[in-house]
Amino acid sequence: MTGDTLVIRRAGPTDLDSLVDLTVRAFHQAYDGKSPAAEIEAHIARHFTKDRILAEIDEPDAIMLLADSAEGLLGYSLLRAGSATPLVPESDPVELCRIYFDSRAIGRGHGSALMPACLEAARDAGGRVIWLSVWEENHAAIRFYERWGFRRVGMQPFDFGGTLYEDPIMARPLL
Repeated sequence: MTGDTLVIRRAGPTDLDSLVDLTVRAFHQAYDGKSPAAEIEAHIARHFTKDRILAEIDEPDAIMLLADSAEGLLGYSLLRAGSATPLVPESDPVELCRIYFDSRAIGRGHGSALMPACLEAARDAGGRVIWLSVWEENHAAIRFYERWGFRRVGMQPFDFGGTLYEDPIMARPLL
């Protein structure tokens, strides 16, 4: 799938270095100055290592889609079939675990190019509903998800660097 110069494709092991770099960079761009630096670094050290991201690429129930361009890797999503939360009681859930973009790609329509591919991949994985957790202070992301038909269904704790936060859970059917 392409949109302008954007190509949406599945991630593979050869994408590992660029994925780790993008993930860490996008995470810093989102949270620097908004969260304690120690929490940010602890989260990165626990969740965004090469071994951890390679395991996600290789995970049988995971789908990692890249938003690639002539500029390089601009963003990606991680979906996990069968990942459930009590707040989404429907059968056959798919979690949108992550949708990250480099700040230079935000506002250029790339998220709107990636989201249809995420919904299609979730349907192809047998999903009947897609859900996600979002930081309650990320108002732009919440508005983006609402435009795509996601609705808030509750709140769920999120451990960020050893501090528990309450994040909104949003879901939408995959019809």
